[in-house]
Amino acid sequence: LNGKPMSVNVDSRGRYWVFQELEPPTVFSATGAALQSAGRKGRGPGEFQAANNGIVVGDSMLVFDWMESRATMIGPDLKAGRAIRIRSGLGNELVVLSWPNMLMSRGYFNESKPAHSTLHRLSFAGPEMQLLGSFGPSGTGGPMGNVDVGQIIGRARDGIWSAYWNRPEFTKWDRNGVAQLTLTR
Repeated sequence: LNGKPMSVNVDSRGRYWVFQELEPPTVFSATGAALQSAGRKGRGPGEFQAANNGIVVGDSMLVFDWMESRATMIGPDLKAGRAIRIRSGLGNELVVLSWPNMLMSRGYFNESKPAHSTLHRLSFAGPEMQLLGSFGPSGTGGPMGNVDVGQIIGRARDGIWSAYWNRPEFTKWDRNGVAQLTLTR
């Protein structure tokens, strides 16, 4: 590894993807043998500046490069495919409900309605990520204010679970961003 590890993900073939600070992801076999980097360092197609996270989409990995404001689909052959423009404020917590039309994320977007909402419904169907709607608890504004309010803690049937970081309250949200159940301890 050439950089500080930021996250690890396992693809549909059991390969480990290690995402490093300021490096392209490195892919390891299911037994731990280093295979290769997915892409290389740079700013062009199939290149990465800061690929700190990825999500499994079918047999591929969607790799997020925050410095380039881009997500790149890497196929099972480890070759770069489709690129999608992402927006500043997209959080690392992403849940795929149905690819590419419905994903949910935590983050901060200036255009969220209601203002300062911390959870968002997204589409990656086009060349640019679309904000479909926002919901959930309100932050205090700005990226740091929203980061501390809540987090996605898991997938629910056709939705997500969220929790506050500072109190024992868990909420189940459906795919439309409507609260279905709240558990408080």
